Amino acid sequence: MGDEYMRLDLNEVGVWELCLLLLDEKIGARRFINSHDDESLRGTFTHRLLIFISIVFIRGLKLISRPLECLGRFIESFLNLWLHYDSFYMLIMKTIQGKNAELSRESPKFSSAVGLTDTREELDDEIHRDDPRYISALAIMAAKTAYENEAHIKKIVEDWKV
Repeated sequence: MGDEYMRLDLNEVGVWELCLLLLDEKIGARRFINSHDDESLRGTFTHRLLIFISIVFIRGLKLISRPLECLGRFIESFLNLWLHYDSFYMLIMKTIQGKNAELSRESPKFSSAVGLTDTREELDDEIHRDDPRYISALAIMAAKTAYENEAHIKKIVEDWKV
C-alpha cells in the first residue's frame, strides 16, 4: 500500500488529453499521469471527474496568478503611499501635483501587506526582559517582521535595542 502513487505533470496536459481522461477508464494510459502501475491503473468516472476538475482548477489559478500578483502589488504600494501621507486626501493632492514620494519596495519605510495589517513596530514598553511574557512578545514581533524587506527589518531591529 505504501508503494502506491500517482503524480500529475501539468505541463503535459492538453485539452484532448483531458477529454480522453473523462472518456477512458484507463487513467494510467494518459501521458500526464505517472503512477506506480501505469498499465492497470483504472478509475471510476467519479475519480476521473475529480482529477479533471482539479486540473482545470489549477490551470485556471495559474492563468490568473500574474494579474492577481500585479493587483496585489498595486494595492500594497497604494496603501504604503496612503500611510506615508497619513490621509487619503493628501495622497490625492500630492498625486495631482505630481509630487508623490518614491517608495520603493527596498525602502525602510515600505511595509508588506502583513506589516500594513499590524503597524506596530516597537516592543511593548510595559514588558521588560525579566517578564515571562518578554520572549513571547519578542517572538510575535519577529515573526511579523520577517515578511518585511531587508532595509525595513534592519530599521525595526535597530529600534528595538535588544
